[in-house]
Amino acid sequence: MKKLYVDSCVFISYLTNEMNTFNSFKGERYYSFFDLFYNKTYKLVISTWVIIEVKRYFKSKNMDYLDSLFENMIDEFKSIGNIIILRFNEEDKLKARGLDSNNYPDALHVILAHKCNCSLLTTENIVDFIKYKHLIEIIHPLDLM
Repeated sequence: MKKLYVDSCVFISYLTNEMNTFNSFKGERYYSFFDLFYNKTYKLVISTWVIIEVKRYFKSKNMDYLDSLFENMIDEFKSIGNIIILRFNEEDKLKARGLDSNNYPDALHVILAHKCNCSLLTTENIVDFIKYKHLIEIIHPLDLM
């Protein structure tokens, strides 16, 4: 089964059900995306960095109630055995800073996805990640459906 690293913004859009520029709710469209993991089409890979970013975002927006939904989602994937939670370390941080000192958060996602031998990294922020395409294929979540 191919491993797919999912960026923080995908979880945030799904759980907050943000509106996109076409006046439709992103979260509703991402429901089918997350089915790819429930149906075990792909192995879900997230990092402790994803967890930190998602929780930080919810706290900054006073959306602490979504934190438990996020944790429940992770627990569901654990219960079906279709998630890898990758811990990052100091070496990963150094590699990320070496890859892109101006965009350390995104570079760290790339380093971690590469470290776990993921086939794809999915994000809404294609423009920010495209410069890393020599390391891993970058794709928008909706392009997988």
